Amino acid sequence: MPSHSYTLRQPTSGEAEALSALICSSWTQAFGHAVPASVVEEAIAGPLSPSTIEQQISDPSTHFLVASFQPQQGSEQIIGVAQLRAGLSEACLQLPNSTSLRKLYVDAAHHGTGVARDLLLAAEETARKDGWSSIWLTVWEGNARGKRFYEKMGYEVKGQKPSDLRGGSRGIVDFVMEKAL
Repeated sequence: MPSHSYTLRQPTSGEAEALSALICSSWTQAFGHAVPASVVEEAIAGPLSPSTIEQQISDPSTHFLVASFQPQQGSEQIIGVAQLRAGLSEACLQLPNSTSLRKLYVDAAHHGTGVARDLLLAAEETARKDGWSSIWLTVWEGNARGKRFYEKMGYEVKGQKPSDLRGGSRGIVDFVMEKAL
């Protein structure tokens, strides 16, 4: 049974494998049915791989936050991850001085426990402390739950763009959402 007791913190590069496993699992659950298996395999071997995540943890333009949970017995588990990345933009954005939320994933067993909300709030606070005045993200058009969550958290749709997902059987579109900090 999931616990509501977790810690938010920055990960170490030694946790890249655990982060990658969580991201790959969540990503596959979210998008695996929308793209060919070859696209899932390519993502897992490339941008979601432990080596890529380890490089991103060390990248000064990227900030990761994790939610970790310590069960009564056993070792600490990473149950959620958020990633901010500076230097990216979309033409439809309306607010100045913006950073991007690139990832927000929570282990399915911990959905509905507040982990996603707390990770998002912590990411927003990190962005504010780093001097950003707004934050933006993309959410897949087929992810109605995710879109509702971001709207509830104050994000507004500012446009659409072709998804970064490749090889889908149909055109995959992401909503671009933005929020003032």
